[in-house]
Amino acid sequence: MEYEEEERYPDPRDFAEKLLRLLSERDPHSHKGDYGKCYVLGGSRKYVGAPMIASRFALLGGPGYVTLSVPSSIEEASRILVPLEVCHIPSLPSGKEGDDLLPEEFPEGDSLLFGNGMLDSPGNRRLLGKILSKFPGNVIIDGTGIRMIAAEPSLLEERKEGGHVLLLPHPGEASALFGHLSPEKVDWDVLAAEAEDFSDAYGVDILLKGSSSLFLGKDEEEDGVEIESVYEPVPSLARAGSGDALAGFLAGLLAHMDKSMDFGELVMGADHLFHEAARSLAGKVGQTGVSLELLEGEMREKLGGI
Repeated sequence: MEYEEEERYPDPRDFAEKLLRLLSERDPHSHKGDYGKCYVLGGSRKYVGAPMIASRFALLGGPGYVTLSVPSSIEEASRILVPLEVCHIPSLPSGKEGDDLLPEEFPEGDSLLFGNGMLDSPGNRRLLGKILSKFPGNVIIDGTGIRMIAAEPSLLEERKEGGHVLLLPHPGEASALFGHLSPEKVDWDVLAAEAEDFSDAYGVDILLKGSSSLFLGKDEEEDGVEIESVYEPVPSLARAGSGDALAGFLAGLLAHMDKSMDFGELVMGADHLFHEAARSLAGKVGQTGVSLELLEGEMREKLGGI
């Protein structure tokens, strides 16, 4: 899908410009408590880096606090690999069967990212259900969290009140989520239609992410679903860790910026900024030269060049 369908889709560049402007207008007398608390939950011995990447990019969203929770098996590594300003929640010992377990209680907060690099275990599924039922802020579900929802969609029924629930599946995860095998070539129209049905059934927002992105958000006025936006492909993002970085950036923003912008506009604007930074970086270092470390720096430039 490309921009020629702009009669159907709004231009996300407008939302990105609005987001940049609002991010630059911080009250000079504000303090960290004014910008929300963001939690990042994930990780396992197999996928150590995913929650670390997410927490680093969450900081770029400007929350007052970023708190990381990983299993005890990788806790020492996390304290080395993430910035000093990221807080940590002490983790639980690994289970008898080697499950990578996370704490079951979290303080109230404004956004929570769940699933990046996580082990799919009964304990972690119970934790997701508990978060959906009790966490008052926005819940962003990515990675293994999407697989959990695909296997047990009734988990979403635990959400009775609270902030938005945003799912971030890539095409393969989306295919599992909507109940069919991943096609060799992604048919975005088919995925969009299925995502619309899923969003309507469970009351969630969905950002289908890949080299292109498609956002489907709840139309709260009409109590339905509206396809919101579509983006040009950015092939330099077709690499491990890109989705974790985007998820973290969104989680950081959703800790505080949803009070200043419409939820859908915020998600679309943030996604566009992320893609634009990758596109700009690829122009400097080539498609295969884009690394997450360089992308983090490019994002800082984009956010600072207001």
